[in-house]
Amino acid sequence: MTLRPYGATLLPVALVATTLVLAAPAATASSVGRPAALGRQWEIAAGRAVKIEVRKDGWYRVARRRLERAGADFTAPGRLRLYEEGTEVPILVQRGAIEFYGQGRDTASTDTRAYWLVKRAGLGRRIGVAAAKQPRSGFARTFHSTFDRKYRTTYSTLRNGDLQNYFGDQIYARATTLVLGAPGLAGRSGSLEVVVQGLSHRDHRIAVTLNGRALGAIAFGPLAHVARRFTLPRGLLHERKNSLTLTSTGGDTDVSYIDAVRLTYLRTYRAEHGGLSFSLAARAAGRVTAFTRPDVTVVDITHPASPRLLRPSVERAHGAFTALIGPASRARKLLALTRSAAPLAVVRNRASHWHETGGADLVIIGYRSFLPHLARLKAYREKQGLKVALVDVEDLFDEFTFGAHDPQAIKAFLSGARTQWRPAPRYVILAGDATSDPRNYLGQPARDFVPTKIVDTEYMETASDDWFADFDADGVPEMAVGRLPIRTPAEAAAVVDKIIGYEQATTAASHEALLVSDTGFEPATDSLAKLLPSSTSAVTVNRRDGPTDAVVRGRILDVLNRGPSVVNYYGHGAVDIWTGAGLLDSTDARSLKNAGRLSLFVMMTCLNGYFIEPKTQSLAEALLRAPHGGAFAVWASSGLTTPGDQIRANEELFRQLGATDAPRLGDAMVRAKSVIRDLDVRRTWILFGDPLARLRPTY
Repeated sequence: MTLRPYGATLLPVALVATTLVLAAPAATASSVGRPAALGRQWEIAAGRAVKIEVRKDGWYRVARRRLERAGADFTAPGRLRLYEEGTEVPILVQRGAIEFYGQGRDTASTDTRAYWLVKRAGLGRRIGVAAAKQPRSGFARTFHSTFDRKYRTTYSTLRNGDLQNYFGDQIYARATTLVLGAPGLAGRSGSLEVVVQGLSHRDHRIAVTLNGRALGAIAFGPLAHVARRFTLPRGLLHERKNSLTLTSTGGDTDVSYIDAVRLTYLRTYRAEHGGLSFSLAARAAGRVTAFTRPDVTVVDITHPASPRLLRPSVERAHGAFTALIGPASRARKLLALTRSAAPLAVVRNRASHWHETGGADLVIIGYRSFLPHLARLKAYREKQGLKVALVDVEDLFDEFTFGAHDPQAIKAFLSGARTQWRPAPRYVILAGDATSDPRNYLGQPARDFVPTKIVDTEYMETASDDWFADFDADGVPEMAVGRLPIRTPAEAAAVVDKIIGYEQATTAASHEALLVSDTGFEPATDSLAKLLPSSTSAVTVNRRDGPTDAVVRGRILDVLNRGPSVVNYYGHGAVDIWTGAGLLDSTDARSLKNAGRLSLFVMMTCLNGYFIEPKTQSLAEALLRAPHGGAFAVWASSGLTTPGDQIRANEELFRQLGATDAPRLGDAMVRAKSVIRDLDVRRTWILFGDPLARLRPTY
């Protein structure tokens, strides 16, 4: 990753800023405006149900055998009901399956929607079936179809609130070419909408050309997100291949992203790959050709929540089949197909009741396959007299966001627990990694096990774990939050071993504190050294003292392998390094050998805690995961901030850690944030570790 200096950090070129949007408070049953639907969902999640997940809009058929394996009860099929977001949707129940019209999602965190099959008293909603008609005239010949393509290959930290931050290729002075299809093209005219996002901090101008014909330009301001529609001349479009070129005309610094393209054109009623989504005007009949099978299903999806099944008449001619649909008095949107869509997953619901009254000092929210190892941490804290709740994060999605993978579910749960549980939770552990790519546009291994909240800061969009417990939106959480960024059961076991092993260690704790300064940050380190307890000696390493960066790096590694109690760093940094010279990086972290004397790392720099990068391991993660040493806890930032309140928060943290009552790490870090005003420092400093941990005695 290319880096450039920026304030107290090294800024990746891809990190860009735009308008600031603050995160909203958590939604609860009373604030979402749908208490009845949420209450119904709680009832569903607490009982016997089958969860059917879909990613795309379509007509779905789920075999009875598959549903019964997931726990469905077909003994009284008339009582089967299907729910989506707490509202019943109609289904078609046949002897061997259920069928329904399902719709995917399109949010920053998920493309998947959950449908819930349950059996309840009374008859469930059913899809109406219209009688077959035999039209012989009045057939529509064409309809307006839109090819809608969203490009999602590149992540940007643009500040755009809850909107997604993935775009397509960058648009430079050198032409960017996209290829568009227009299947079933009936007329060679139409319209083209191009959606772009400005990247560089300057005015933009993009020349738009289709099939060698100049259509015009898109002019817009810095960091703006705009759409421009062009009318296409007759004869320009081709059915199979249309070349769209986008070229920045403002010079080398005029850089933007392609976001989406929408090509609208007249299309024939010819099925492609066994299906067609189309429209019919009022009083128009339909003739859909080119089916390879006679069993054509037609669904009226004009009102997607209340679809109707139509029985077309089917004719055969020239080795293919044609479906004939009778007219209606109103305009309609229809779907014709010979093969139903298959759901992404059909799973048995695991009953959960986290919306009910309870009580816990500590809540551990983890990904399901990590729970057996997290149970050891739960048992360890319970032996210390604490009440601990171990929560499957999937249960929270099921109960609070209707089965959708959404960080809002975690906040809604914690908000409710804070007001309704006795005792109310004071500590939270998020046990699972998260990513800036929860929809996996980049095709990486799964990583969004326990999602974080992406928030807008002054310079970028980034992760804020404290958002989950910040119920008054002041940046200071009302519960102390820690993150264990684990990706596998083996990592879960290793990190839990580190936490418990650190507190139970028989090796004498170190009397050293390693204080490292980048050039220009020595005064801050000197002030910090004065706050150390008399029992702790400061080992100061200043980059300025050299004689070379390699020598300084070696000095740092020597002290780290001795296992200092606390390690503090002031200076420039990026995701996986200290300074551009790499005084410490993620590779170094993995090689540390201080297993008997783990350290607390406090990193007053930018981005060392940016744990959501899909392809790069942050320094904070590397230190916590280090197999033979490293850290038992890390306090680091996921964002870009200025030094002022970093220093004040750091000094307050050291005062707290040196207090006679030896506070828990989570409490000390919350207090450190409470004495500063910089909202970005408050929101982006993340504790990687257990907020209940304490420094061993001799600090």
